[in-house]
Amino acid sequence: MAAIASFAVAAPASAASSGCSAPPVGKAFLPWGDLNDYFLAQGGDFESTSGWTFSGGAKLVSGSEPFAATGKAGKASLSMPTGSFALSPMLCLTPDNPSIRFFAKAAQGRAASLRGEAVVTKPTSQVIGLGTVDGTLLWAAAKPMASGVNDILWDADEKVSLRIRFTADSGSWQIDDLFVDPQKRG
Repeated sequence: MAAIASFAVAAPASAASSGCSAPPVGKAFLPWGDLNDYFLAQGGDFESTSGWTFSGGAKLVSGSEPFAATGKAGKASLSMPTGSFALSPMLCLTPDNPSIRFFAKAAQGRAASLRGEAVVTKPTSQVIGLGTVDGTLLWAAAKPMASGVNDILWDADEKVSLRIRFTADSGSWQIDDLFVDPQKRG
């Protein structure tokens, strides 16, 4: 099933008032029953290595998630063998960015495990565990994962600078199209 995200130019007011950029949002995960809006994280389409740091054999490879969730089919994704990690470019998030979501598959299926962490640099340096994802043999939308913003002591301007770190604890992974949820829900 091909899904094309429809992106609007509306941005959350809190992002604009906090000094964080307000990228376009869309319902990238609507075909999976997720009605939330998301924006594509900087470098989250994995079409280049710009801003990403890789270790342990993680690298870009040909082939992308088949759903065209960014609005167009991609050409590349991130390959991560067991023990490797990938660190995203710096993201400026607010309390209104509670979760991230992406696409993934693993050669070992459910026996594979991928861990997410938020590496925070502002307001204080800390690493926050975000959870794990079990693998699937075919490309699938990963369940939403916390972004880490709810575990941070905020400073007066209510924004945080962090990077998302993915670690392949077991299995050979491919991930693609990292999105951020721009709306906090009560």
